[in-house]
Amino acid sequence: MDLMVMVLLVGATAALILWPLLRATEAEEEPPPLPADGSREKELALAAIRELEFDYATGKISPEDYALLRARYEARALQAITRAAVSPTRGGEPDAEALLEAQIAARRRTRPCASCGGSLPQEARYCPTCGAPVGVEVPR
Repeated sequence: MDLMVMVLLVGATAALILWPLLRATEAEEEPPPLPADGSREKELALAAIRELEFDYATGKISPEDYALLRARYEARALQAITRAAVSPTRGGEPDAEALLEAQIAARRRTRPCASCGGSLPQEARYCPTCGAPVGVEVPR
């Protein structure tokens, strides 16, 4: 009787452990398609820039890598913003007002560093360029 209970207990434990693994292969779904206007791509690029700034501020990447990756992500974000601003009703011409609004919104999300004058995101506590705490002016 004890052997039977032990076998059932081991079998139930194995089933509980293997269930998520077996279920994941059965229920794999296609990811939703990206919108044609590039809004999802823009959000991904901006999130990548925020993550890159955090990594640089914490010293996880070198300044050379930061500059290279920052330029690459900014180009992707600009491409997505431009794609989002293309109006299908105007024959594919960029909507100047939408581009201007996108640039204004991007500038409003940054502010200058008091120490070095570099660009600071609104949520930054430290400057990604010089590493100075935000709100504290470092004497030169």
